[in-house]
Amino acid sequence: MLAPQLKANGRAFAHIAQFHPELTAFRRDLHAHPELGFEEVYTSGRVHEALKVCGVDEIHTGIGKTGLVAVVRGKQAAATDAKIKMIGLRADMDALPLAEHNEFAWKSETKGLMHACGHDGHTAMLLGAARYLAATRNFAGTAALIFQPGEEGYAGARAMMQDGLFERFPCDQVYAIHNAPTAPEGVIGITPGPMQAAVDKITITVTGKGGETLRFEHFTVQPILARHGDPPADVRTAFGEALRRTTPRLTPEQAAEQRAIQDRGTNDPRVATEGTIAYLITLDNGFRIMYRDSGGAVTEFETAAMRTIGRVDIALAATAASVLPALTSAQAVEYARTYK
Repeated sequence: MLAPQLKANGRAFAHIAQFHPELTAFRRDLHAHPELGFEEVYTSGRVHEALKVCGVDEIHTGIGKTGLVAVVRGKQAAATDAKIKMIGLRADMDALPLAEHNEFAWKSETKGLMHACGHDGHTAMLLGAARYLAATRNFAGTAALIFQPGEEGYAGARAMMQDGLFERFPCDQVYAIHNAPTAPEGVIGITPGPMQAAVDKITITVTGKGGETLRFEHFTVQPILARHGDPPADVRTAFGEALRRTTPRLTPEQAAEQRAIQDRGTNDPRVATEGTIAYLITLDNGFRIMYRDSGGAVTEFETAAMRTIGRVDIALAATAASVLPALTSAQAVEYARTYK
């Protein structure tokens, strides 16, 4: 199958169109070889090989276990009072533990794993940026290209930061992008204020009274976990496995369940009792809300970037439902912690 043709209607697109088939082949190779967080050995190896071909100035491996950072220096002289000297561009690399049922030639070759969230595409996009920046170098300062492992629940961003990411590469700003199959082709969606949700993990432990069910059920109190009704518009929970460890003949004393909760507000641990049943809810703080503070307008930087790329279609949440704040989460927000 031939790669689709890019419309070379901008400086960056015109240049990238020349090696777009190579990026397509690279992305499909990653799609066929998905790996879970911190296990991206094949993926990081392929990225390393490709970065060498790109001609970047430096390649650093093993940051956050399987993460990489490439450095490209611009050829333009920076102003002596420049506030921004290094910009980071970030992409995630890991896949999800899902079975793929597609039938195209580059479908997953690993049973039970799939690039269902598009991180193979993100990695290919950042590789394309690396190749373009290394070839043109039409900028002042330094670009740090961050290939992050462990996005899907493995805290890969924190792992890279704990390995000294920003001490070694002191970025003044970090940018990330996520694919959006629901958005129109050629449109980049942005929204003021909260863009993506925070995500935390809660464990619900229900304690009742155990015993033999068949003969003495009336002496037991079953620790039943249930969900009633729909969650609020700004909260979503994902249900995990109820850990009951029992047989059909016995009523367990405890039932525990882990859930991921995504929200655009705050949540507190709670303990409650009801008769002979006790409920313990603990909260494991995860990642914060992604918030874009721009006063609700397209910034000058964003407009200039779109012109360079050659696509000037920027959809704001006020005009495009496809870019409304979403109850999805991204670890890219973690990189903001270093500036607080």
